[in-house]
Amino acid sequence: MAAEDLTVQVLNLAPRVTLAELNTFFSYCGTVQQIQLLRQDKDQLPYALVTFVQPYAFQTALLLDDATFGGQQIGILPAYDIRIPIVSDEDTKDDHTQVNDKVGTLMCFCSCFG
Repeated sequence: MAAEDLTVQVLNLAPRVTLAELNTFFSYCGTVQQIQLLRQDKDQLPYALVTFVQPYAFQTALLLDDATFGGQQIGILPAYDIRIPIVSDEDTKDDHTQVNDKVGTLMCFCSCFG
């Protein structure tokens, strides 16, 4: 497994969480290789990317989804399972057209060769 495969994203962190607190919390899962504490916007809660050395540590961390940490219920997902931001209908008009074109092409392909 590559290192990026052993990374979890930790969502809904308390605003004042520290790297040391995250390291202590996740070290019970196994050996922590790296922690990145990130914030997209100053008005949003921070999130973290935690990379483990062992696959079992990664799997154990995923079991902590919905745990309480720093007084808040956190979400833990594989880092490659990126959360899709909510956008307005205006932002997605062109995307729907492209998706519908691809679905139509796929349906044609399946009915022609299936």
